[in-house]
Amino acid sequence: MARTRQFTDPPLSSREVAVLLDLGPDEVNELARRGELPAFKQGRFWRFRRADVLRLKDAFGLATPLLALSA
Repeated sequence: MARTRQFTDPPLSSREVAVLLDLGPDEVNELARRGELPAFKQGRFWRFRRADVLRLKDAFGLATPLLALSA
């Protein structure tokens, strides 16, 4: 019986997501807290799946429309 291996990217920090979305880490955390950016807590820190962040970035093109929605 063959075993399949699943490769998953390690979760991203708020700082890493901030670079991808051209936002500040505090803005990223606020979007996660509001549920507008898919995230989970690892201890007291927000963590993000790269696929979720890139999907959101592609959906909006840039981070600016995302900020307009959260206002």
